[in-house]
Amino acid sequence: MIFRFFDILKPWPIKRFEKLAGGVGIMIDDTIAAVHSMIVLKIILMIIASGYVVN
Repeated sequence: MIFRFFDILKPWPIKRFEKLAGGVGIMIDDTIAAVHSMIVLKIILMIIASGYVVN
């Protein structure tokens, strides 16, 4: 779901790479969206692991 968020909205710099020629732009666009998703998930997991989230 997080990947879809980044893939659909294409925040900077994802939109910039989408404009590359041929299928390369589409592949890089998806790869960068996946990296953004991993970063967000890592931050969420770090917050949960730190015990900051109160039950």
